[in-house]
Amino acid sequence: MSETDIAILEFFDKLGDVDGERVVAPPRFVHENLVEQMKVIQKSETTISRRMKKLADNDLLEKMEDSRGSYYRMTQLGEDYLAGDIDADELE
Repeated sequence: MSETDIAILEFFDKLGDVDGERVVAPPRFVHENLVEQMKVIQKSETTISRRMKKLADNDLLEKMEDSRGSYYRMTQLGEDYLAGDIDADELE
């Protein structure tokens, strides 16, 4: 798990939920906040998008698509990973 992956998961965790549903966000929004606003990491939007796809491939994020593009949200597995209930080795 890379520094970028952890930053993305922590960002989604902080977004929380609304009426019991996890907040969704596109890669552009995540990049704007982590890189441009909060300056947590220095990665390109392409890298953020690629890492979000990888996190979804590992079921830590859920990917949803519509006519406007791809959106992601945290999964229970992602929450469990951040809480320390799951080790990174268990994900591969």
